[in-house]
Amino acid sequence: MKNILAYLLPVILLAACGRADNRNDAASLPRTFNFEKLQLKTISTVINPAKGTTSTLYGNANALLALRVPDSARAGEKTLVLVTWKQQEDARWFGARIPAGLEMIEVVKTGTAFKDPAQAQYQRYNEKGTAVSATNDEQQQRIGFITSIKPAVMP
Repeated sequence: MKNILAYLLPVILLAACGRADNRNDAASLPRTFNFEKLQLKTISTVINPAKGTTSTLYGNANALLALRVPDSARAGEKTLVLVTWKQQEDARWFGARIPAGLEMIEVVKTGTAFKDPAQAQYQRYNEKGTAVSATNDEQQQRIGFITSIKPAVMP
């Protein structure tokens, strides 16, 4: 019996590691965006069942503090990045929904508090990482939405 297990276990492990279809490349961020270089931390997640999307808000330390304590006057640039994905059914887990593909990336930067959206810079990128233009009204509306997301409570 021990011999069977000794031969069977490595075969099972090798077979389990050979599946390359477990990666969700469609939901990956484009390399041109240089997301790792920004060194952001996860702040919160937003799920929109009506649109079938999931968004994750990332930010630097200054942005996180500004969202947690709105009256804080911490100096330095504050960067928020909202990444939005379309959702799809998870074939491996009944009832679960996973990212299907990247929909857009939105970046909000400011040197002041988030109370004044007019002072913030807004940029939107498509799923390929190419900058997309937005009207002034769209920019102000999206800045307001992104800066109103409450940080998740973390231990």
